[in-house]
Amino acid sequence: MGGVKTFWRLTALVALITGFGAMAFAGPASAADTSSWLCKPGQADNPCLGNVDGASTLKGGSTKPLGYTAATDPKVDCFYVYPTQSNQETANADLSPDKELKDVAVNQARQFSRVCDVYAPLYRQYTFNGPITNEVRDIAYGDVKKAWNDYLENYNNGRGVIIIGHSQGSSHLARLLNEEIDNDPAVRDQVISAIIPGANVYVPKGKKVGGQFQNIPACETSDQLGCVIAYSMFTHEPGPGAQFGRVATGYWINPKPRPDAATYEVLCVNPADLYGSGTLLPLADISLFISGTEGGFVGQPDFYKGECMKSADANWLNVSKIDPSDSRLDLASIIDGGDGNLHLGDVNLAEDNLVNIASTEAAAYESREAARVRLPIVQKDLAAAKKYLKSRQSKIRQLGKKLNKAKKQCRKAKKAGKKVKQRCKPQKSLTKRIKANGKAVKNLKSKIRSDQAEIADLKEIV
Repeated sequence: MGGVKTFWRLTALVALITGFGAMAFAGPASAADTSSWLCKPGQADNPCLGNVDGASTLKGGSTKPLGYTAATDPKVDCFYVYPTQSNQETANADLSPDKELKDVAVNQARQFSRVCDVYAPLYRQYTFNGPITNEVRDIAYGDVKKAWNDYLENYNNGRGVIIIGHSQGSSHLARLLNEEIDNDPAVRDQVISAIIPGANVYVPKGKKVGGQFQNIPACETSDQLGCVIAYSMFTHEPGPGAQFGRVATGYWINPKPRPDAATYEVLCVNPADLYGSGTLLPLADISLFISGTEGGFVGQPDFYKGECMKSADANWLNVSKIDPSDSRLDLASIIDGGDGNLHLGDVNLAEDNLVNIASTEAAAYESREAARVRLPIVQKDLAAAKKYLKSRQSKIRQLGKKLNKAKKQCRKAKKAGKKVKQRCKPQKSLTKRIKANGKAVKNLKSKIRSDQAEIADLKEIV
C-alpha cells in the first residue's frame, strides 16, 4: 500500500515534541505586516474549499457515493489552525503556503465547508527541524492570536464561529481559548464550539469543566453550544511516557506549568457518542496518507468504534475494529507507529462525526440567535396583549353597567306603557357590543397563552 507520506511523520513529530526546552535554534522568519491566510472565502487558491464528494467503502467491498457538497451560503464560520506540517529547515516556518499545508487543509478542514466558511491563517509554526523554545513557540502562537483578532475585526461581522485544530494547531487554539476567550463573555458567546483534539487539553479528574478552561465545558450533546471537543486516539492504553493521553509526560507546549497529574487528566470527549452511536465515521483523502493511491475522499462506515477509557494516569479515546474479520483498509493500522498512538488520525478517523456535530451545533446556534431576535418581539406583543385585555375587560364592565341601567329603563317603560321601543332599544346594541368585546377577550387570552408558551420555548433556546 505504500508508506505514510513524510508530512505525516510521527517519528519527526515525537522528536520535535521531546526537543522542547533546548535553547539553540535557527533564526525565525521575519514578521508579516498583516495576517496571511491559507484559506479565506473569496481567495483564489483555497484548499479548504473544493470538491468534498467521494465514496463510502461498505463492508463486503461495494461502494456508495457520499453525495456531499459545500454549503452555498453558510451562516457560520470556522477558524482552522493546521497541525505541525512544515518541512522547512528553520525552527519557525515562514508564511509560505507550502504543499504540505494545503494537503492537510484538504484532508482536515475542507469537509467543514459543508457547514461553514473556513478561515485558516498561515502562521510561523515550529517545524520538524528545530527544538521548541519558548520564543519559537510564542512566535507561532503570536501569529495565530494576531490572525484571530484580524478575523474578529475584519471578517467575522458578528457571526458564530467553530474553532478547529489539531496537534500544534490545537495547542495554540487551547492557549487562545484560555487567554483570550474563556473570560470574555461576549466573544465566548460567538464561539459555537471548539474542536481541538491532540493537544492534551485537561480538566479536573472526573469533571467536565475547570482546569484549562473555567467557563468552556466539555461537549455532552451534539447541539450544545460554547463547549469543547478534545481527545487523543489510541488503540490501547497509552504507555508510560506517552506524548498524548497523559498530563504527567505528554505534549505540553504551554507557558503555564504542567498540570498536576494527581488532580487533572486529559479530556476525552468521544465524537462518536455525540454523533454516531459509538461508531466512528472516518473520512479522508487516502492518497494523502498512502503514496500511490487514488485521490478523493473515502468514507468507511461501521468499521471502527470509539470509547473513552481511563486508567489511573491516562485518559484516551480507544479505537478498535467493530468486526476483526472486516477486510477493508485499516487506516488506523497504517497510522499506528507500533505503540497504539493514532495521533495522526485524530481528525480523519472521526471526520464525518465531527462535521455532522458541527452542522448540528451550527443549526442550534442559528436557532438561538433567531430566538434572541424573536424573544423581545413576543415579549412586547405579550405586554401589549395584556394591556389590551385589561382595556377590553374594563370596557365590558362599563357596558355591563350601562346595560343594567338600560334594562331598568326598559322595565319601567313597559310597566308604564310609554316609549317602550325607544327605552328598550339600547339593550340590543349594548348586548351586541358586550358580546363582541367578550369575543376579543377570549381571543386575547388565547394569544396571551400562546405568547407565554412561545416565550418559555424561546427562553429555553436562548
